[in-house]
Parts: sequence; structure tokens; C-alpha cells
Amino acid sequence: MRVTKRSIYLIALLVIGIGAALLSTSRSTATPRQAENITVTMKDFEFAPKDITVHVGDSVTWNNTGTKKHTATADDGSFDTAVVAPNAASQPIKFDKPGTYAYYCQFHGGPGGVDMAGTITVAADAGAPAATQAPAAAPAAAAPVGTVAFADKAKNAHADSVTVTVSNIPLPEEGKQYEIWLADGKGTPFSLGKLDIKADGTGSVSFADPKGTNLINLYNTALVTLQGEDLATAGPVVYSGAIPPKADIHVRHVMGSFPDTPDKIGLVIGAFEQEAVLTQHVAFMNDALAKNNVALAKLHMEHIHNLMTGNNGAKDLNGDGKLAVIPPGDGFGIFTYLSTAVQHADLAAKQPDATNNIKVKANHVKITAANASTTLSQIQKLVLDAATKKTVAEIKPIADQITKLNATVVKGNPDASGGVSPTKGSGGLGIAYNEGLAMATIALLPGDAALQGAGAAAPPAAPPAAATVNAAAPAAAADTVTVVMKDFEFADKAITITAGQSVVFANQGTKKHTATADDNSFDTGVVAPGTSSAPVKFDKPGTYPYYCQFHGGPGGVDMSGTITVK
Repeated sequence: MRVTKRSIYLIALLVIGIGAALLSTSRSTATPRQAENITVTMKDFEFAPKDITVHVGDSVTWNNTGTKKHTATADDGSFDTAVVAPNAASQPIKFDKPGTYAYYCQFHGGPGGVDMAGTITVAADAGAPAATQAPAAAPAAAAPVGTVAFADKAKNAHADSVTVTVSNIPLPEEGKQYEIWLADGKGTPFSLGKLDIKADGTGSVSFADPKGTNLINLYNTALVTLQGEDLATAGPVVYSGAIPPKADIHVRHVMGSFPDTPDKIGLVIGAFEQEAVLTQHVAFMNDALAKNNVALAKLHMEHIHNLMTGNNGAKDLNGDGKLAVIPPGDGFGIFTYLSTAVQHADLAAKQPDATNNIKVKANHVKITAANASTTLSQIQKLVLDAATKKTVAEIKPIADQITKLNATVVKGNPDASGGVSPTKGSGGLGIAYNEGLAMATIALLPGDAALQGAGAAAPPAAPPAAATVNAAAPAAAADTVTVVMKDFEFADKAITITAGQSVVFANQGTKKHTATADDNSFDTGVVAPGTSSAPVKFDKPGTYPYYCQFHGGPGGVDMSGTITVK
């Protein structure tokens, strides 16, 4: 057969047509995309990958390959893995709706992308996700040179003391000195005294108000000034910091003063004080039962109930026709204190000027206050049940449950790792109180924050002329023991020293840390990478547990340690 150009052309068209038909058939009969399970790794202390894209119907499992416990908790509460222990994995979480889901670790991060956090983008289509361009890196912020932390000092006082700790700042020039001031952004600053700087650039000043006044209520700004002979008025500001003004309103509501409470007491403080009264009446109830006095036991059950509910939910449980509300309680009710504290911690975190510290600590307050409220609700049900009983034999088992539950309202419950942490079902009112204090911590930055607005990072001021400070850990004296801070652990978790010795904490990691006593008896302040704390001297025998405020918690949570003094 003679092959012509025309026949070749026709054959080519036929081949193309058949190919197109086959391709069309192949596309129309393609197998639907199968749902997948994607694994995100929990490291110490980040999610890898930090941001992922999945499809509707896919699931995500978090695998903890690190040495610390973690969670993956949605910012909006839509999902929560609960605690994932080291070498364990979460249950798969399925995503059925398109959208972007931000999440964080409750131990080491916070909502809004704080520290250990990530995002899951759920795409509606079955196609491959489009590559996303990495966001431009934010300009580097000035590194903090110290912190201003509030604590309790006098008995029955709240936030009546403050400790200012600095590190790695130059010595003042000859004839000059640093002075620490507290201010409220309006009136005349109040001097805490001279800040002596050691050769390694560290220094600290502590102050306790002699009247036990709540300092969070009075001050939201800290200044480090350079002074000459005149010490009466503040000199040039070289370092400063402030609680951002919008967030500060709600920080004060939580741990300072709230306008609607009796005596305008702060919300977490009010809950803490009323719970202490409730604990007294649990003991009174048990004493009455031990003496076979059912009537008196029921009176104290009424006290317990009405301390929780306040005026609005008070009940006459002993049938005497009277409502025992004030006294023993203040009438506001622990439930109302806690629910309002959760609201205002949330408001503090949502302010546009809220710092990462405020966001993280406020979230811890919310979680632990809610835990305490849940436990108190269980106690309330038991009290109502016990009030219907007539004999000691009937009431005693219920009273035992009440006593056991009440012991956990403040101290909390162990989590999956055995420690108490600011996670759902674990931490109690004690952690809520400490985290509320930590919300007010002020970071000191170079320059005068007032020039840029309270809480804003001011441009660095020129430091005074001085000899260069060596940022490396100083050589420890014979009576000084060094504990190395790594990412994210204390290298010597438990040490034993002799009374009179001091401990220096040397940060050899890449993250900032603190060493803060569980009982607030000492605090290094923030120790930046490559620097060391001022020596902390221990004069009294005993055991001193401590933790890093960024990566641990009191009670041996995560980055923590103990110092035994003999």
C-alpha cells in the first residue's frame, strides 16, 4: 500500500483522538481521594512542622518524640489532645470543616502563636495544597535586660513586694549610680533605692511595702535611671518597662482591685481568701461530726455551700430559717470570683497591647480557675446531699469526700506525668494565684518606654561608658556552686550545698530562663542566653524547690529542680 502524507496525517489525528478519549475516560473514572492521617511531631519545645495543610476529612496525630509532656490545644477550644507523654502519641483528631485552626501547647506556649504553637489549614478541594510563602521575619526586638516581679511577703498580704533583677548591663561611669523607680505613668516615681551592679553585669533590688499594700494596684511602670549627686528626683532613664495600659486594666482586676467586689479586692485574691475560710468550715464540720453533733455539722455545711454561692445562691440547709452568708463569707461567692476572674484574664490576653507573657499567664489563670470551680461544684452537690441525711453514720462518708475534694481546690490534681500543671483537670487555685502574679511581671528594656507609650519597646538608649562586660559565665568562687541552664532543663536537677554557700545559674542554652523558688524565697529574674544570674546565697538548712517561669512550674513541673542546704 502506498503511504502518502495525507494518510500519515489522518493516522496521526486518529491516534491523538484515541489518546484524548482514553485520558478523558481515565479522569472520569479516577479513584476518589482517600482521607489521610498526618503526623505532627512534638519536640522539645516546638511542633514539627509548625504549620501544615490538610484536606477535609483528614486526621492529625501528634507524636511526642521529646523528653517533656505536651498538649495540642486549639486556640478556640475546638480540639484538645490532652497531655501527651514522652514517647507517646495522641488519638487522631479529624478535621471536617475548611478553615485555619491555630493551636498551642498548654505547658510551653499560648494562644495567638505564643512560643510552642502551630496552625492547621484545612483545604476544601482534593488537589495538592499550594505552596505558601513564608512570612517575612519580624524585626528583632530589643532583648530584655531584667524583670520586675511581684510577690507576697507579709502574712495575709498580696503582691506587697517586688524584686527587680537585671543581667548583662554595663557598670555606670565613675561618680554615677543606677536607681530603681516604680511609677504609675502619672504621678511622681517612687524610688526603690540604688541598684548595685556586679562585675558580671548582674544586680537586684527587693522591696516590701511596710503596710502590706498591693503594689500591682499602685504601679505599672519600672524605670532604671542614671543618677549623679541628686538622688531625690529621677535622672535620665536608661532602662524601663511597663505593663501595657489596656491589658493592665484587667491584670489589676485579676490581682489588684475589682470595682464590684467587697472591699474592691482582686478577683483571684478574693477567691483565694474565701476558699481559705471554706477550708476552716470543712474542719469545723468534721469536728462536729466527731462529737456526734449533727445540727452543728449541718450549720457548717450551710456555711460551706453559701461561701461558694454567695448571696445569690444561698440556701438554708440546717432548717433554722436563717441564711448563714455574711459571716462567714463576704457575700460575693467563690463561684462568682472565679468566673469573673476567667473573664478578665481572657480580656487581658485579648487586648491589642498584651505581651506574650500576659497571654500565656492569663491562659493559665483561665484553665486553673476553671479547674477549681469544677471541683467546688462537686463539693456543692455533696453538701446538698449530706444536708438531707439525719445521722452521723450517713453524713460521715459524704463529709470525707468533701474533705478530700477540698484539699485539691488549691493544690490541684496530678496530671498524666504525675505533676501538677496549668492544664485542664490538673492545676488548682494555687497555680491560678501564682500565674496571676506573673501576669504583672514587667520586662526591662533599653531606653525610655514612656517616649513610645507605656509598654512599647523604646529605641535603645546609649549605655553609660563602662568597661566591657563578659557575657560568659563568670568563674565561680570556692563557696559558689554553678547550675547550668540548658534548653530546657537544669543540668543538675538536684544539688546539695552547705549553709552559707551561693548558687549561680549559668544559661548555656538558646532560650531565656529563670530560677524561681516555689515559695518565692528567691528569684534570679530572667537570665538571657550566654549570661549568668547573680549569686543566690542560702543561709538556712532546708530543701528549696524551684522552677523556670518560662518552661516549668512549681511542684516539680517540667523545667525545675531542688537545692538541699545542709
